[in-house]
Amino acid sequence: MTQRITVSLPDDLAARAKATGNASAYVAEALRNQSRLERDMDILAELWGEGWDAGISDSDRERASHLHGR
Repeated sequence: MTQRITVSLPDDLAARAKATGNASAYVAEALRNQSRLERDMDILAELWGEGWDAGISDSDRERASHLHGR
């Protein structure tokens, strides 16, 4: 089952999605990847504790936190 929704994207991202020929599939895959990333980060936090990312550079940690919504 699918649902039709309307989203607004910055011009560069909209162009990138349209260039694939199937913007819906592109956005759906991006959301699936984001969900996997969030799940994996939760698993790592469960296994290693909240400080599991201590060895990661500040810029990578910031990017991961932004992607994860933390």
